[in-house]
Amino acid sequence: MRESTNSGVLFDFDKLENEANELSSKSESENFWNDRNEALKVINRLNYCKEQVETYRKIEGDFSDIQELLELGDESFFEQIEESIESLKKETKEFELQVLFTGEFDNLNAILEIHP
Repeated sequence: MRESTNSGVLFDFDKLENEANELSSKSESENFWNDRNEALKVINRLNYCKEQVETYRKIEGDFSDIQELLELGDESFFEQIEESIESLKKETKEFELQVLFTGEFDNLNAILEIHP
């Protein structure tokens, strides 16, 4: 399980990726659109899961790129590294907020589902 150290929120990337795969399979079933309301819920959740997974992978990739540049130890990259770190901080904070205020961590979503 991958954890945000700032908020203490647990982000279970593997669980989310598995859910996306399951929802994708479900959306490909023959009778998927028989219940339009349920199908739309599945599609919305699938889109959310895919977006979270893609964002996490991008952040992970950006972090890895920064590490590789740092390992080179070439001072000519330091300005680029500094800019990349600032950009990564911003991306990470935005992602953290998105996780906190959407999906299972957002009490507002639960309330809205109960009282549409």
